This record gives sequence, C-alpha cells and structure tokens, in this order.
Amino acid sequence: KGAKVTKSLFPGSTLLKEISDAADAARKVNRNQTMPFAHGVFLLPIKNLDRHQSKMEAHKDNFDALVEDFLAKYENHRAAQQAKLGELFRASDYPSADMVREKFKFRVSYQVIPDGNQWDGMFNSVELEERMKREAEADLRQQFEDAQQHLWDRMHDVLERVATSCAAYGTVIDPVTGKEKKTGVFRNTMLDNVKELVDVLPYLNVTDDDRIAKHCEEMRTKIAAYSCDQLRDNEALCKKVGQDASDILAAMSAYGAAS
Repeated sequence: KGAKVTKSLFPGSTLLKEISDAADAARKVNRNQTMPFAHGVFLLPIKNLDRHQSKMEAHKDNFDALVEDFLAKYENHRAAQQAKLGELFRASDYPSADMVREKFKFRVSYQVIPDGNQWDGMFNSVELEERMKREAEADLRQQFEDAQQHLWDRMHDVLERVATSCAAYGTVIDPVTGKEKKTGVFRNTMLDNVKELVDVLPYLNVTDDDRIAKHCEEMRTKIAAYSCDQLRDNEALCKKVGQDASDILAAMSAYGAAS
C-alpha cells in the first residue's frame, strides 16, 4: 500500500519560527511608528524619521543575525534529516545554502511624497497639467486626512479598552461562598498599548492638531502614568483611570474625531 506523508524539513529547530517572529515584530514596530497612507505604503512624518530608522535598523540586525545562525546550521540539519528519513529523503527538498539565503529579505524603502510639480512639462497642455495637479493635490489631501483619522482611531481603541476594562473591574461578594472576589480582568498590554501610543503620537501628528496634542498629554499623565498592578491593587484608582479614559473619549466624540 502507498503512504501519504508530510515531511517537516527542520523538526526540532526553532530557528525558522524565531526568524518569522522577528519579521512580525519588525512589521508591528513599523505599523506603530507610521500611519497607513496607500496600499502597502505607510506615511512617516520627517520628524519621526530618525526614530523609525533606528528602530528598524535594530530589527534588521536581529533578523539578519537569526538568518545567519540558521544558515550556519543548515547543512547539519540536512545531514541529520537524511540519516533519519533514509529512502524518504529527497535532496531536492533542500536547496543550497546560498539559494536559501536569497529567500530571506529585510528591506525598508523610504520614498519622498511627490508634489504638484511632478506634472510640469509632462503634457503638451497647460490646462491638462493644471487639472492633473489639482487632482493629485486633492488625492494627497485625502490621504493625509485618512492618515490623521487613523491616529484618532488608534487613540479611540486604546482608550475604549481602558474605559470598559476598568469599569468592569471590582470586588463583589460571592453568593455561594460569601467571600470577596474580583470581577473583570485586564492584561498588562492594556496600559502598555497606551504608553506605546503616547510615545509616538507627537511624532505622527503631521498636522500639529492641538486636540491630539492635548489628549496625548492627558493620556500620558492620567493613564499611562500607572501600571496595571497599581490598578489591580487600588480599586478607586482603577475607577478613576477608567473615568479619565471615558472623559477623553467623550471629548473626542463631541467633535466627531473618532470614526
């Protein structure tokens, strides 16, 4: 009878997963340090360029080191699998180390946003050039507005989580045991996300919106100043932080900032 098998080319090795995790971590940092702008393109304000480059270079160094570690052990993994699989081993499943290296790429591309002058002299018609400029500028304005809206949405998401989590957290009496027990639960990432956001918001506020700056400072002093352990140990403080988050959300809602 025939057999259908699925071969794991590198059983017991965690290196490929570590490389994948490193790539995911870099993508997350890139998303947090930028704003969506176009399909597959992120908006990076010039005042956040140095921070972004520094962070991405660190992630690239880590990624490259993991790849080199994997490649250094590649031949040994292949030999071990050949001995283990016997007749099931196929050399074609394992390309050369140089070919494998080409499968791993980490590249960050920075491009300058074009301005209206990109159409100058491109068409033999002043009227057509002016129309193309107007349309390009309108599209660019809309992309900036969408990117700025993304900041409001990010603020809304982290604040809503704080408000709802803190409101649900408290102490009640268990009707069966008669003992006190806690209701609701929140993880450390709840405040970590707030701290991460207020750290980068001043660099992403491309329109210098005073309202974003104001709410960012409120989030920094009234919410990000605490740890989740402090909130768990002090129910009154937890409720106050939750109410502060709700107040900021109400202010944002009053002028329709969060969609």
